[in-house]
Amino acid sequence: MCRLNMKRTHDLLEIKTGGLVVWRAGSIIILYRGADYKYPYFFVNKNKQNDASEGESTSSSLDSEEGDVQESYSIGTDEVGSDDQTKMTQTPLIKGVGSRTRVRFQLPGEAQLAEEADQLLHGLGPRFTDWYGYDPLPVDADLLPAVVPGYRKPFRLLPFGVQSTLTNDEMTTLRRLGRPLPCHFALGRNRKHQGLAAAILKLWEKCEIAKIAVKRGVQNTNSELMAEELKWLTGGTLLTRDKEYIVLYRGKDFLPATVSSAIEQRRNRGVDVLERKKLSRSSDFQENKSKEIGSSSAAEPSGMRDQKLELAIEQRKKKSREAAIKKTTSKLSQALESKERAEKLLEELDKEEIKQQLEVDKEGITEEERYMLRKVGLKMRPFLLLGESIYFHKTALKAQDSRCQIRRLGQVG
Repeated sequence: MCRLNMKRTHDLLEIKTGGLVVWRAGSIIILYRGADYKYPYFFVNKNKQNDASEGESTSSSLDSEEGDVQESYSIGTDEVGSDDQTKMTQTPLIKGVGSRTRVRFQLPGEAQLAEEADQLLHGLGPRFTDWYGYDPLPVDADLLPAVVPGYRKPFRLLPFGVQSTLTNDEMTTLRRLGRPLPCHFALGRNRKHQGLAAAILKLWEKCEIAKIAVKRGVQNTNSELMAEELKWLTGGTLLTRDKEYIVLYRGKDFLPATVSSAIEQRRNRGVDVLERKKLSRSSDFQENKSKEIGSSSAAEPSGMRDQKLELAIEQRKKKSREAAIKKTTSKLSQALESKERAEKLLEELDKEEIKQQLEVDKEGITEEERYMLRKVGLKMRPFLLLGESIYFHKTALKAQDSRCQIRRLGQVG
């Protein structure tokens, strides 16, 4: 399969091994490991291992082997004072994959990186114990709750002057950063990922990128459906997706839960204050109206009040009718003006359009004549004797010439 796309295998080899491809031709690649390369894995002696005893005996034998290897292998020397005094610094061993005697030295800073990666996943959920990759063990997303009561999409706020979408350069840099990252989650189901989405939001508070591995051996897994639902639930940006991994970026407008809740509370308080102000204004206005009405009613008798109310109602009705009539008249005038303009335009167009009479082509034929002649020609026989008619025509001309010659001779004689 690697031969089908050698350029991709070239890139993958350089990325995953850290080496350099010095020559490539066809399906052959020569990969150089580098001058500062240290072969990590090696085999230890099988002195204290027994095939019959497993369990505790294997752990004790491995400890003894590590001690033997640490005695036999040492890395680095520190000179203090003179060349005679040296301190041998030894590094711990890490068990390899595939064999119990295959070990390697621990790289500087590797333990710290493993601890930090493990701390990122602390408290997100149960781990996937059947993990086939490197440490740390990812969170088993299938054991997380399928439906979280009260779950909603995270509140997002884009900073001023920042584009919401990623540029091509930003996308490539984020993809390159996501390649060597360890997997944070292991997923095997296609739908109902609210628990996983909540865990991803917690992870995004510490890490910008979330990497999800699709479980191997699980039937009917579809990474496309998984990515679509997770993108919709979290609101993140999909960086890469294939049959094995899904990588999601939190986005430029992502806010942690504490910040988003504080902003929402502040906005809700502002809305409440505006509503209270409106209510207070309306209540004050109603109180003023009631006071005016009460003062006028105390001064005037009841009969006068009824007459004034009726007059005010009639005046309002008249004003509303007059306003409606004005609106309709203005609309009618506009419609009539537009109609007149359209009629003028049509008249001008009719004047400009001078219908040119078609010249009769005497030599040609019309479409109707062409159709009829074609129909007649198709009904005729598919051959025509031209040779006989030409022959008879030639013989007739010869006979006429001979007669003319005879007549001339008779006249002369």
